[in-house]
Amino acid sequence: MGLAVLGTVLVLVLVEENLRGKRAWLKYKHQLEAQGEKLDWQDFVPLRAMDDLNFAMTPFLAPLAEHV
Repeated sequence: MGLAVLGTVLVLVLVEENLRGKRAWLKYKHQLEAQGEKLDWQDFVPLRAMDDLNFAMTPFLAPLAEHV
């Protein structure tokens, strides 16, 4: 019986900490976004290079890209 109570308390503590952490992250995220910071990972992905500017598309390396 004591083990079941201990397990239940442990689960409740973990759930509560996860909720507090999520709430704190959302609050911090909103503060950063209000300051103009970008947090979306897609904003940091560079655009695809054109084939004539892409070193991987040189005649020597282009055949390697065909197998991928």
